[in-house]
Amino acid sequence: MAINKEHLLKNKLIDENKKECCPKFNPKSWNGKILKWKNKKFIKDKVFAIFYMPVNFSSVIKKLMKKIDSANNKCVDWIGL
Repeated sequence: MAINKEHLLKNKLIDENKKECCPKFNPKSWNGKILKWKNKKFIKDKVFAIFYMPVNFSSVIKKLMKKIDSANNKCVDWIGL
């Protein structure tokens, strides 16, 4: 049996008036902004994926954090690309 929105509303399993957890991305707020990447350090590794789903993401992040800690550095502006 496929569960559709009407079924969920009828059985009060979801609230129709409840807002989404995250607002939709608005690219206009990024127009005209310049990001300065001078003197920013990078650390790079690879994540194994099956059907575009990352499999070992947490172990890769842990390994990278150990590398950062062993170099006596901190991850201040944490950005994953």
